[in-house]
Amino acid sequence: MVAVTKELKQILINQVRKIMRLIIHVNICWENNLSFLSDFRYTMQKRFPSILEVYYKSNEWSGIHGIRENDQMTWLSSKN
Repeated sequence: MVAVTKELKQILINQVRKIMRLIIHVNICWENNLSFLSDFRYTMQKRFPSILEVYYKSNEWSGIHGIRENDQMTWLSSKN
């Protein structure tokens, strides 16, 4: 087992905080575009799927459900 020193633990905590700030920042900055533009979300899904996944998860955690499913149905119907 690897012993985790206090310094290493603090570094890891700081990195997690930075990642969470980034996730929140991305969500706030793009929320307006993502909320209304299914085409924009489709582009994000192709180019940056991890960011779009964070958007879907944050909405689900806040109680807003069905965006992912609506997008998938829209994208599938537009392909047909």
